[in-house]
Amino acid sequence: MRVQMRCLLLLAMLAALLPAPAAIAAPAAAIRVRLGVTTDGLYRLTPTDLTAAGVDLATIDPYTFSMESLGSPTALRVTGATDGRFDAGDFIEFFGQKFRGPEMEQKYTDERVYWLVTAAAPGPRVPDVDATPAYTLTPPADFPETVHAEQSLVWWTLHTLTLDTQDTWFWARVQPAEIGAVVTQTFPYTVPFPAPGLPATLRLEEIARSWDDHIAPDHRTAITLGNTALVDQTWDGKVRQVFTTTVPAGVLVSGANTVTVAALNPPGIYADDIYVNYWEIDYRRQFRAWDGRLAFPAEATGAHEYLAGGWNSAAVAIWDISDPAQPQRLIGATAEADGAAVRLRFRAEGAAGARYWLQEESRALRPASIRLRPPTGLRAPLEGADVVIVAPAEFTPAADRLAAWHRAHGRRALIADIQDVYDEFNEGIYHPKAVPAMLTWAAGHWPSPAPAYLTLLGDGHWNFKGFNPAIYPPQPNPIPPYLAWADPWQGEVPADARYGDLDGDDVPDVAVGRLAVNTLAEAQTVVDKIVSYDETLRRQPWQQRALFVADNPDESGDYPALSDDIIATRLPADLRAGALRIYLGQTVPDAASGRAAIAAAINDGVLLVQYTGHGAPTRWTHESIWRTADVPGLHNAGQLPIVMTFNCLDGYFALSTPADFSMAEIMQRQAGGGSLAAISPSGLTLSDDMHAFRRILMDVFFKDGVRELGRALTIAKQRFYAQYGMNYLISTMTLFGDPALQMPVAPVSRYLPLAPVKGR
Repeated sequence: MRVQMRCLLLLAMLAALLPAPAAIAAPAAAIRVRLGVTTDGLYRLTPTDLTAAGVDLATIDPYTFSMESLGSPTALRVTGATDGRFDAGDFIEFFGQKFRGPEMEQKYTDERVYWLVTAAAPGPRVPDVDATPAYTLTPPADFPETVHAEQSLVWWTLHTLTLDTQDTWFWARVQPAEIGAVVTQTFPYTVPFPAPGLPATLRLEEIARSWDDHIAPDHRTAITLGNTALVDQTWDGKVRQVFTTTVPAGVLVSGANTVTVAALNPPGIYADDIYVNYWEIDYRRQFRAWDGRLAFPAEATGAHEYLAGGWNSAAVAIWDISDPAQPQRLIGATAEADGAAVRLRFRAEGAAGARYWLQEESRALRPASIRLRPPTGLRAPLEGADVVIVAPAEFTPAADRLAAWHRAHGRRALIADIQDVYDEFNEGIYHPKAVPAMLTWAAGHWPSPAPAYLTLLGDGHWNFKGFNPAIYPPQPNPIPPYLAWADPWQGEVPADARYGDLDGDDVPDVAVGRLAVNTLAEAQTVVDKIVSYDETLRRQPWQQRALFVADNPDESGDYPALSDDIIATRLPADLRAGALRIYLGQTVPDAASGRAAIAAAINDGVLLVQYTGHGAPTRWTHESIWRTADVPGLHNAGQLPIVMTFNCLDGYFALSTPADFSMAEIMQRQAGGGSLAAISPSGLTLSDDMHAFRRILMDVFFKDGVRELGRALTIAKQRFYAQYGMNYLISTMTLFGDPALQMPVAPVSRYLPLAPVKGR
């Protein structure tokens, strides 16, 4: 009893010396590290990599590491985790793959994102599997391999919707330009270690840009591999042609192989125009490493022993990547001399089609990008938003000013960094579809009402990967175009309306507008125009003038008559009375006179400019009655018009060469003048379609009294769809401006309440 009492007293004394018990510590917040991978292979991360990315190693336990990609777990190999520290000598390994997906997604990026997460439950680990050879099986001598040779040097949108491809980048354009002409081009590529004495199969793809309906066949192609002629074939039409031929044994060499393509004009064909896309070869390959790597499949189910040579040392990682997200590490391979190199023998058992990846450990890859990913807050913002401004981080000062303007007008505004949107709503993958995914989430999870307006603060172009910079000079791409196969004649075009399509029917649900700027200075210029614009009443004389420009009549349309119809039947009284007409060949004799008249009218001040006729990204009319080169002569600050063009390509903003920047974006970006906003097409058009759409749009503005530019355009597209069905104009008519910006009304004006947007 005395012993028990003494123990109790001792425990009480010790307890008195200890600090008071604290609340149970909350688990550490998860840390997410974004890893960008652009090529297949074994990747290794070290403590130095994570420290450089901003991770405090003292706060993490490598036991808790997990990884995922595209929403699924990815197994890791983690060394040094038993001591609870990730320190010198430790590393993480995983098998990474470049991004692959539908053509309309993978043309945006090669980067697949892997997410390394700490302070959470440990993720799956890469198991070690014994691969010690028994020397009881004969190793195969070779395996099936395909080498795909392709370079993206020339861009073309196919100018049709009928071809069975969505690839718009080609290796070369071949154009024999006279009767009997022959044009050849060579296409070299590496083919590693073909097995001797075996034939192969060559495929090569071409697409015809020109054709002759009266002569068949209208194309002729000859293909040579090395010095061996393989193909001399005629073909016909505007088609995608894939040539397939046998390569005799002994023609392929290990290393550089050159395919030569000749375009020859058949009899009666004066000129041809052919794009070469790729060549690829199916062959049997020896089990030898190339550049420190080797990948091959199992050709039959069961146990196999493999003998792979050509290694610089025995330090080679051997992985079973049959399931690339859950691979296995094969250990126990034996090494032997292979001349001056090393060859490895190992045993593996699996189903036919199982794949194995061997890579020298000294060639372990490092992710193309590594950065800490703090929470974005976009899943659950404190407040909802009426307008969402999507912008790159470098445009934040301009985005802040634009958001303040919206708030001053009673609209809730949220700024979303475009990179945050990719990371939060598209698994980090660079693609515009992340934005409608965010808006769809917002409609169901943010405080209501759901966003009604989307402002894209940034320009964009189609050369996402920076192909062939000598021909396509690198340009910023802050907000990429949403490319779509929507134009029956142009093919692939930018379709900003898809940013606002939440239900997948290709008709916008949210009003979208783009501020097509490439620098912060340009962004500030465009925001200056918006925040200083008088949206209220048309009080000033210039606010009661509208400028109508028309091409001369031809077989495509009587453009002056179309303009007169809009003036007479769709304009309110004050703008009808103040209508100014500049009609080529009627009110002005030639293009030079027209340019001078347009510049004078805009500089004097007009509320509205409308053009109908032929066009291209940089000009109105074939004769160039107005050009992007004329825009710097505008000095109409304080009297900025809203421009609406009903032509072709005036809003084709996605060209990457500055000389080809479109009229709509050049007018918008012009400092000290130009336009306030524009509604313009990003593709080709028919005048009848355009006029029908134009009449609906004018009714929405001036009959229904919908003043917001983006809302009016969205309602017009929905009505056009309801009346005419799906039409290219629904995708291609683009707003360059803030979608909530309002057109001022006449001092005495009566109009109907705002028409509802679809789904609201």
